[in-house]
Amino acid sequence: DLHNDVSPAEAAKQCEGGIALFIRGDLKEDVRMWAEVVKELAQHYQRPVVYIPSSRDDDMAFARAIAEISPLRVLENIDGYRRAFFLLEKMHFVISSRYHPIYFSIMAGTPFAAIRGNTFKNEGLLKLIEYPLPVIDEGETYKVRVLEQAEYIIQHHTELKDHILKHKEILKVKAEVNIDIAQKVNEYSFWVSQLKKSRS
Repeated sequence: DLHNDVSPAEAAKQCEGGIALFIRGDLKEDVRMWAEVVKELAQHYQRPVVYIPSSRDDDMAFARAIAEISPLRVLENIDGYRRAFFLLEKMHFVISSRYHPIYFSIMAGTPFAAIRGNTFKNEGLLKLIEYPLPVIDEGETYKVRVLEQAEYIIQHHTELKDHILKHKEILKVKAEVNIDIAQKVNEYSFWVSQLKKSRS
């Protein structure tokens, strides 16, 4: 594992060209299955496989359990999306069941395999950028489909990267629209509250 005292710059150097995992630890995922996935990815592609916890409470025990029986590296000191984004830019590709790492993978231009989380947000995000790979759902062929998508990403890395970079502007526009809407809602709420105060 990578230890808590590893700086973001050193972590990025050690994980250059690696495969990042952002797998939810709160959905009772199979530790042994993920350990097998990590072993196959590391052996087949000769790249470091790195777990970046999004939630210490939900993910850390799950990540450490996988690392005990596989060559997984757990980055325990990556606090905040800015530092995670810095690492995402260095990764070869990402496997994630969390929405925000997928979003930031798109912003970083890093290819990814998306796994269904606890909502349908991941599906919506992929639809927005017309991503050629479907969201992976759990089932009997769960592990097989994760490894198949990893192989597809390796074989089509350049075209996937180009596709993401071309379509990420769509997300930027959507984000700006959402920010504008949020600001207008806040302004509206403020003036409604002022009006209520003046009438009381």
